[in-house]
Amino acid sequence: VKRYQNYPVQQTKSFRPSNEVVRGDAPIDSETVFRRDYPEHQLPKREAARPAAGNLKPEGVQDFTSSYQNEFHERSTERRKPYKPDTARPELAAFTAQPSYR
Repeated sequence: VKRYQNYPVQQTKSFRPSNEVVRGDAPIDSETVFRRDYPEHQLPKREAARPAAGNLKPEGVQDFTSSYQNEFHERSTERRKPYKPDTARPELAAFTAQPSYR
């Protein structure tokens, strides 16, 4: 008694590509798609930007101060003493209490 019956089935063709090297007839050149699509264009040299003849020196006198310097003057304040004392004395007595944690 056969457990499995054979059916006539065609074998599936492999999807794996063949390991054969495909060689072209054209010689190898260094022209890439990027070089072909985006050629280098010659650009004229740009001149340095220079201000117009009338804008070189401002007219009038400049005091080089701002409205903040003119309106808000520095106020003198007293230096506060630090809250923490300068010296601290350690407790010389032995600890006699029972701790509440275990």
